[in-house]
Amino acid sequence: MPQVCKVLLTGASGTIGRELLCRIAGRPDLEIYVMDQHTLENRLFYRRYRKQIKLIYGDLAKVNSVASLPGDLNVVIHLAAIVAPNADRRPDRVYDVNVTGTKILINQLEKNSPRAFFLYSSCISVYGDRLAEPVIRISDPVNPSTNDIYAQSKVMAESIVRSSQLDWSVFRITAILKRHKLSRLMFHIPLDTKIETCSPGNAAQAFVNSIDKRESLNHRLFNLGGGEQCRITYREFLNRVFQMAGLGAPSFPPRAFATRNYHCGFYGDSSELDRILHFRSDDLNACMEEIQLRFKPAKRVVYQLLKHTIHANLLRSSSPYRAYITANRRLVEYYFGEDM
Repeated sequence: MPQVCKVLLTGASGTIGRELLCRIAGRPDLEIYVMDQHTLENRLFYRRYRKQIKLIYGDLAKVNSVASLPGDLNVVIHLAAIVAPNADRRPDRVYDVNVTGTKILINQLEKNSPRAFFLYSSCISVYGDRLAEPVIRISDPVNPSTNDIYAQSKVMAESIVRSSQLDWSVFRITAILKRHKLSRLMFHIPLDTKIETCSPGNAAQAFVNSIDKRESLNHRLFNLGGGEQCRITYREFLNRVFQMAGLGAPSFPPRAFATRNYHCGFYGDSSELDRILHFRSDDLNACMEEIQLRFKPAKRVVYQLLKHTIHANLLRSSSPYRAYITANRRLVEYYFGEDM
């Protein structure tokens, strides 16, 4: 590792990226470059780091933008991606950024930073539906769920990374618990889904600690999860979140939730990455406390008063339930695997 390591970070304004940037900004041994979209939100976010990073605004899916990156980078941490729910609304953009953008970036690095170590953020969704076999290992085949465009894009991007001429490592990150909003996406997850979560901070720390672990990580894929202390079922998770919000126990008809075609599970080998990087410090309670911060006392009072209305509005947003009550054969088969 050189005396001053030149690091490029993409997706620094995302959930993990924000945690990562705050951990490495200001380190005298790192020269940090960040590439991101030029938006008002990003300008406001990066303002606090203006003296600690070199910010490059651009679009990963455009060759001209990526060509503006400096040469001789030592480490590249590629987090940028179009994720749900935006992935469902803009499938064309998913492919442009997640797949084409990764290819353009790697092509540029192979020309101008051929010795760079490329750390790629993939996702547990590449394994597809694991309700029947919830324990997942890195040796398991990838099998993204039908219509999961995001997962399919990650599989394609992984292939691009692994076939590159760079040194690389791929982390398939488990479910990251953050301050999620209650939305229609909650009904796409079967209630019996097994979830091994990880806090955004711990996931970010894994990437931070990877910067000087090239020899141990090079040309390897890893499952990144929080371990046994971060496991829960979706049914239990949903119940805890609703109680935190002041909504009482979830009260929805059985067909409100899909019973197939999602992802998640328990990683059977995620301790291997922690053995190398020692990034874990949070357990499930710490992750849930992060979610609790979303529900301020005043909001809880309002939610308690309106809990029946909120339940009803959420149910109306359930795509599986709408497919069931309208007898949409194609979608019923997709969400439930049943003929009508």
